[in-house]
Amino acid sequence: MPPYDVFLSHSSADKPAVEYLAHQLRDEGIEPFLDKWHLIPGEPWQEALEEALDESRTCAVFIGKAWGSWQHEEMRSALETRVKDGGFRVIPVLLPGGNAVAVIPDRRTIVAGDQSGRVHFFDFVEL
Repeated sequence: MPPYDVFLSHSSADKPAVEYLAHQLRDEGIEPFLDKWHLIPGEPWQEALEEALDESRTCAVFIGKAWGSWQHEEMRSALETRVKDGGFRVIPVLLPGGNAVAVIPDRRTIVAGDQSGRVHFFDFVEL
């Protein structure tokens, strides 16, 4: 069984909001992978992110104020995993100030900050 319930893909600009949600996930008994918590200084971070994504059951792609190139690679890798493994979910999460145009096509999007969004996000991530 993968050690992480959900991989949190986000840009650095959105890290405070994503870390806040990561704490809420842990409070609900859902183990997130958040780079800030799990990457080891001095170790190759790209490989560590790839391994963490492979070791996750779900990927939440946070769409906020910025969109980083590495975040784009994480999303592509997650979608490839989805194609290979129909049980793997990719969940787009639109953060306040995020660009709705960047939302992943053909995926139900959760709007963070919407009171019902919190409930839906946790329902989607729980396995």
